[in-house]
Amino acid sequence: MSEFPDLGQSAKENGTPSTLPGDTESTEIVQKAVPTLPTEAFYPSWENRTEALQDDGNRGRRSRVQNVVEQQDITTIPDAELLFTLLGTRRGSKDFIERLQQLTAGYTFIELLQMDIGYLQQSVGSIKGLQLKALLEIARRLTIPPAERYFIQSPGDVFRLVVADMAYLDHEEVKVLLLDVMNKVVAKPVLYKGTIGDVTVRVAELFKPAIARNCPKVIICHNHPSNEVLASDSDILLTKKCIMAGKMLDIEVVDHLIIGRQRYLSLRQELKEKGEWED
Repeated sequence: MSEFPDLGQSAKENGTPSTLPGDTESTEIVQKAVPTLPTEAFYPSWENRTEALQDDGNRGRRSRVQNVVEQQDITTIPDAELLFTLLGTRRGSKDFIERLQQLTAGYTFIELLQMDIGYLQQSVGSIKGLQLKALLEIARRLTIPPAERYFIQSPGDVFRLVVADMAYLDHEEVKVLLLDVMNKVVAKPVLYKGTIGDVTVRVAELFKPAIARNCPKVIICHNHPSNEVLASDSDILLTKKCIMAGKMLDIEVVDHLIIGRQRYLSLRQELKEKGEWED
């Protein structure tokens, strides 16, 4: 059986006079032998304790999501949990996940993409709102095909190329697709930006990029923020003017599309049915 060390003897060896255990000097020796630990090590403050609990909940939530992802079942994860996995924070994690749940319960990702960054920051905080806006923009860009290698065979091909750029805008824009002789997209510049219900277009300006790049074909696209893709009288008039101008410039107007969120209208098809499109 091991014995307790002789405190007095150890003190003698260190050159310190031994004293009785009750003496003041003996107490000082014990304090030197056992280092003093901060009070927080034994009795953490309520703030530290709360922070630790939040961090545990944070790790638990991340672990649950991680397990689901690793089991190849990511499609079952709620929107708020997915966002929390990317944007989650240690401090106030419970409050943050509740904010995300309120946000995703009230809005779709498409609506969040259209939302002003100021409202996002008001909803989830300044930095997190900025991160969320950047994340949504990355998601939007993932849906954009590479225009330089894109081949147009139908109005549907045009819609798939421009929908991510135009469908979720809160104002009207006019974009022109420049095509080579094989109907491959050379570029897709935005030429005009208007208001929520109108955009002013000068026909000559629509052909400038095609002339500069020596492209023999163009497709005109403009969006309706209302998601209503019916052609107005001004849309039809603009299309007919462009066809006539294209013939004078030897540049074919292949089509004019009106873009909505989940649908589109081909004015070529619309006017051909009425016998008003001239090739």
